[in-house]
Amino acid sequence: MGGTKNCPETPRQRMIGMMYLVLIALLALNVSSEILNGFTLVDDSLHTSTLSIDEQNRRLYQEFHAMYAENPQKVGEWLEKAKIVQREADELFNAAEENAKWRYNSYKRLANMYNVTVNVDK
Repeated sequence: MGGTKNCPETPRQRMIGMMYLVLIALLALNVSSEILNGFTLVDDSLHTSTLSIDEQNRRLYQEFHAMYAENPQKVGEWLEKAKIVQREADELFNAAEENAKWRYNSYKRLANMYNVTVNVDK
């Protein structure tokens, strides 16, 4: 879970990691499904937040392109920097998504191992 020195975990990554650690501990203790379903609620909330931020970012880049159309000389340099930031942020997001998928699959395997039924599929 811990990041390397040149790529430390963000607070969000640490929070998600701790959530999964607690979830695994709860599974090991065979806790009731209502508590486990609480994790689904948190996941839904994080998903909603992600969609909201995606929409805000999409609008922001549309504004960048509109400003570039009006004044390419003034905005051109900043648009290129914004594209670099967007590309790097997408790469980071995709890496975090892959990590989350791995954790989700691990959780499903543990749930199956202990015959715990929890509604986690979307």
